Amino acid sequence: ELVEMIRQHPKLERHLFWLEAIDDDYLEAVYAASACLIAASYGEGFGLPLVEAARHKLPILARDIPAFREVAGSHASYFSGLGPVDLADAVLQWLERAKAGYTISSEGMPWLTWAQATQAMLKVVLDDQWQDRWVPQKDDTLVARYWGSDPRLFTEVGERTGTALWSTGQAGHLLYGPYLSLPPGRYVATLTGKVGIAGVNGVIADVCIDGGKEILADCVLQGSWPEQEQTLARLEFTLTRPAQQLEVRVETQEMSDIAIAMLEIRRADGLPTPQLPPATRTAKEAEPVLAYWATHPKLASPIGYAAGRTLYSTAKTGYLLRGPHAALPAGRYVVRIYGGMQGDGQVRADVCISQDTQILVERVLSGEATKGRDGVLVAMEFELRWYVSDLEVRIDVLKTSDIMLNGCRVYAGHGEIVYSMDAQKSSTREVSDSLETENEKQEEMK
Repeated sequence: ELVEMIRQHPKLERHLFWLEAIDDDYLEAVYAASACLIAASYGEGFGLPLVEAARHKLPILARDIPAFREVAGSHASYFSGLGPVDLADAVLQWLERAKAGYTISSEGMPWLTWAQATQAMLKVVLDDQWQDRWVPQKDDTLVARYWGSDPRLFTEVGERTGTALWSTGQAGHLLYGPYLSLPPGRYVATLTGKVGIAGVNGVIADVCIDGGKEILADCVLQGSWPEQEQTLARLEFTLTRPAQQLEVRVETQEMSDIAIAMLEIRRADGLPTPQLPPATRTAKEAEPVLAYWATHPKLASPIGYAAGRTLYSTAKTGYLLRGPHAALPAGRYVVRIYGGMQGDGQVRADVCISQDTQILVERVLSGEATKGRDGVLVAMEFELRWYVSDLEVRIDVLKTSDIMLNGCRVYAGHGEIVYSMDAQKSSTREVSDSLETENEKQEEMK
């Protein structure tokens, strides 16, 4: 499938070159004619191209993954991120540094010949000369510890990504297991992880035995975006008799946007009961009534490129994002769309109902790099005079638009109304005409 995509790519032999089945002499010539090796692999097993680049004294720009760090160390430049813009920004920054003469040299990077590598392996196997040794760490309270993606933790609706288990926009059990046998005593189960842009939205965790017939502890997960890894739940429970098949369960809703990074179960007999902090009055943002990350299954993207939970434009004209066709009662609302935009390409955002025939509010974005406070690309206020069942948020882009989307949230809002249900009526065809006309003008100018 990948080979077919490359062979049919419109940029093939123009900006995309695939050197298929070349010999060693040709490869040597390529290295000699290159300015930098870009190692963008996400699942690299060893990193042989980095060694080849160092042998040719070629600078290296590599994805920041453990395999590349182990091979190149401080002899390479690194970048992170899964989206096209992340790699593009890294290349542009490297070119700027190259002009100023500040690139990191790969000279001096240690590497072994095949003969040396073979001898090192023989010393490990025959002479017990290991590079590292794992030493058990004593922890008297630890009963069990699992990555979120551990196969001993089961899932109905989750997606295993790296060491974490992510929600997928479906309601159901994100996690259940590991079915432990434990003696009587006090225990605490701790779930750590991350919260995405759509928020927790009613995720419930519990500890149970006997196939869920007896629940020992339960709670609603707590966490906030965009904080990094955090404690999502702490479940204290007591076993009065030996337990078989003990499990921890996490149940998500459609809008729940969380990742379970780790589950720990510890003995709590000697642990003090944690004291809650004193109550304080702090400003807290209201919870959204609707919230979705950009690649949520309730949102469609006819022309976008999905990288994880982020969506990118692809030099095509049309709807980059539309959805979720959700139901809302009458009231005032604010929709916030999160992301960033660069360049001169025009982008239109709107909120519509009645099968796309009634536009409640729209906003045209253009200009240089646009990114609002807290990552808000645009905020629009609207009013519903009656219950609707098909509210939709849309992002319309041009070929020249360079935009990334992280997601959207709809809040129950108050204040000045920009548009209301009877303020503007037009069809989908009429609304998109302005952007298409602008695109035609740009093509004529070219």
